Amino acid sequence: MFFLHIIITITPRLVLNIIDFIIFITRSAFLVNTMTSPPFPLSSPLSYFFHSSIFLFLSYSFHFYFFHSFFSCSFLFFFFCCPLLSFHDIFFLPFFLSFFLSFFLFFHFFLSVTFSIFFFLSFFSFVIFIHSFFLSFFLSFFLSFFLSFVIFLCLFFPFFLFFLSVSFSFSLSFFRYFFFVYSFFFSLLSFHGFLLVVIVISLYLSIYLSIYLSIYLSISVQPYLSICLSVCLSIYLSIYLSIRD
Repeated sequence: MFFLHIIITITPRLVLNIIDFIIFITRSAFLVNTMTSPPFPLSSPLSYFFHSSIFLFLSYSFHFYFFHSFFSCSFLFFFFCCPLLSFHDIFFLPFFLSFFLSFFLFFHFFLSVTFSIFFFLSFFSFVIFIHSFFLSFFLSFFLSFFLSFVIFLCLFFPFFLFFLSVSFSFSLSFFRYFFFVYSFFFSLLSFHGFLLVVIVISLYLSIYLSIYLSIYLSISVQPYLSICLSVCLSIYLSIYLSIRD
């Protein structure tokens, strides 16, 4: 029954992700074919903007289809498995939730930095240095992953540890206050089990809601900022390269 519950909740999302991935591969193949024979001369300003727009679409599509598919499935699994835990396992939930949220947000930030660097490197390498799409694509991908990893280790890993320690301290305080409230209500409402169940369900919903809002804000706001920044830089580079030529 447990595995049937997991299959019913996650299988539709997996099927939709596979369909989206097939559509993404088809559109990417069409764009690559168009890119190898562009409708504009390579030296024209429209060509710069045309190629940068395609690189922008490819980098954001990679970010969307791979990252969101993986974490949406894992979050669905996490969301539907937690209610199946026993009642006393709720004491360990804050530790697991804080670690999951910390890992999710910072891994999302790491991938965002990777694909942002990948977009700029691929654009520069294709337009200025290397006029081969596949060579510039693979070189930019490995170099961007390496650079983002170095940036993460040098700059953001201490913040990750700090955020993780803060989240665990909040979890400890949450555990302490919840244990007090749980003992208090259990002593007062020992003959009113329904009211105790309502309290536990409300606690579950508040935890889920806070995590969902944090994940939704981290996913929904950041890509639009990256797109605006990338489009502005593409326009600026198109104008600059046209003036230079």
